[in-house]
Amino acid sequence: MPKRSIILCLIILTMNGCQSTPQSADVQNKFPRDREKITSPSLSTEQYSSSQYKAVTLVLNNASAQINAEQSLAALNLLKSLKPDTLPAPLSDQYQRLSAIAYGQLGDQARALVLMNLVSNPNRQDLKVIIGFCDGLEDYSCSTRNLIRLQQEHGASAEVPANKQDLQDAIWSALMLANSPDKQFSNQLERGWWTLRDSIFTSGSVDRAKLALAQWTSLNPNHSAAQRLPSMLKNLQRYSSPKVALLLPLTGRLSNAGDAVRDGFLGGYFADSRLYPQPNTQSDAQPNTQLETLNKFFQPEDGVLERNFLQVPSSLAGAQAARSRSLILYDSASAPLKDLVARAKAEGADLIIGPLRKDKAQTVAELAARANMPALLLNYLEQAPETQDNPSALTQRSETYQLGAAIENEAATLANALMESEHQRVLVVHSSQTWSQRALAEFQALWPYPVSVARFDQIKEVTGAVGGSMGVADSIARKNELTLLFDQEIQFLPRARLDLDAVVALTSNVESRALVPALRFHFADNLPVYATSQSLRGGVNIKELAGFTVTELPILASSNLNMRNLVSTYGLKESPLVELYALGYDAYQLATWIHLLNQSGRTLLNGSFRLSMATGTVQLNPNGRFQRTLELVNIDRRGRLKITNEHL
Repeated sequence: MPKRSIILCLIILTMNGCQSTPQSADVQNKFPRDREKITSPSLSTEQYSSSQYKAVTLVLNNASAQINAEQSLAALNLLKSLKPDTLPAPLSDQYQRLSAIAYGQLGDQARALVLMNLVSNPNRQDLKVIIGFCDGLEDYSCSTRNLIRLQQEHGASAEVPANKQDLQDAIWSALMLANSPDKQFSNQLERGWWTLRDSIFTSGSVDRAKLALAQWTSLNPNHSAAQRLPSMLKNLQRYSSPKVALLLPLTGRLSNAGDAVRDGFLGGYFADSRLYPQPNTQSDAQPNTQLETLNKFFQPEDGVLERNFLQVPSSLAGAQAARSRSLILYDSASAPLKDLVARAKAEGADLIIGPLRKDKAQTVAELAARANMPALLLNYLEQAPETQDNPSALTQRSETYQLGAAIENEAATLANALMESEHQRVLVVHSSQTWSQRALAEFQALWPYPVSVARFDQIKEVTGAVGGSMGVADSIARKNELTLLFDQEIQFLPRARLDLDAVVALTSNVESRALVPALRFHFADNLPVYATSQSLRGGVNIKELAGFTVTELPILASSNLNMRNLVSTYGLKESPLVELYALGYDAYQLATWIHLLNQSGRTLLNGSFRLSMATGTVQLNPNGRFQRTLELVNIDRRGRLKITNEHL
């Protein structure tokens, strides 16, 4: 049943419940007479006689009939004859419910939600309707708050335990999709839910999520979530580490990229191994030292396609004992992919990760599907536009997932940030580089308003491209026409267009630095500038970009201790391959969740799998893609990065 129909049914049920026992003026008169002006429904109840009550009820019933016939405008016209501020509380509440559903039918869910929130004493059905509108607006903080209120006020009335479990799961799904609380916590129940969410959301791997859950339950033993775990968290108890086949190019022209992903993967793997220290080992050694040792150990040698932790150096063997032989490393450049996938299956791998190239990822996806093996591809597959929001035939046949370090994710992050800031008219400055063109295409596909575009091929063309898009060139042309007309030089100050809200820079670091004086020259330096992380890469001093709002990887913008160890070990702040290290780190973490998903019968795949990781906030879409939302940082005058979207 469509969500709108469900909301309509709930509201009608609520209205009928209120109308089934009309109340007389005597019953409603619970307050002493106030001879001043009536300012609230509760004070106006004594003003209503039985005939007035019936007259208003008749209007409400007629409006309800119009809504049932989906004649929303007619219903609203009927409701205009009433003044909700002067109605008794039960009638005022019915007025708000009817108005809400009418606006909901017209597609104005935001106004519908406002009206439902005016119901003075919302019952169970009212809260469900409010939650429906919150979901429709994708305001999951609102959904969370009202689901928790539903649990607190009406949870005890659930008829069977299954209903209580459903409510726990609904709260958890909304929490995982929400960014941050939209209001201050009203009680300890709500606070507890959010602290649990934050501990799991930022945990990274399943092993760390299990530890975080144990710590939270020990501190909150009487909380609803501790008494009855959401299904996703129950599944954590069933988890066992997967055996992973990692397919990466360790030789050939892409070996540098393969090495970076491998080292990032091992960084995540080794960080989890430290959760299980073994006696009489060197597990207390400095993290950086052990990462460097692992890096040397996993350098490819001639004729070696495989490494596993049965062969790990003795200095590290104890720390890996509990997880022995859980990783097999294959050089995807050394043998046909068909042979490598067959070998991985024969070796008993639970999951294939890789490869990097898009064409090879497509091949591995098909091979893994035929072998009935889950796969996490480290690139995004090409898909027809009509199937991007739905599971493809490939992902329906097998558990095929995709994660990539694509610039399109950054363009989507910028588009969402601009819309949240209520910008509409934007100028996009881009180059002829392939990544910039791809980012532009993604931004234009997502942007609901007209876009002005300034393209340049060489840095020396930046100023001219900006001037043309800002309308300065037209202003100069008009001046030249007047000069010829009057046959004398005239005093002139060019005028730029004033209708723009922001600038989007899909430019490299050097190009971005050239853009700053170009905007200043063309009177656009007062516009906010949004840019991708490419504006930061390779820039030793980014002070010149002060004021820019830029997408950035969490591993650099808001990393935890384990990420910082990886950053310091490999010097990632200055590395052009930082995205690939972060990709490898997240590939390890997601491998643990994918394995849990398969162990638990895919119950996690309900549209609410969303976690904070090294490459961004990662959300699993129905088509098997992990969509990334990056951090937004602002560059200050000293060239320092300050997070602007800490709520994620």
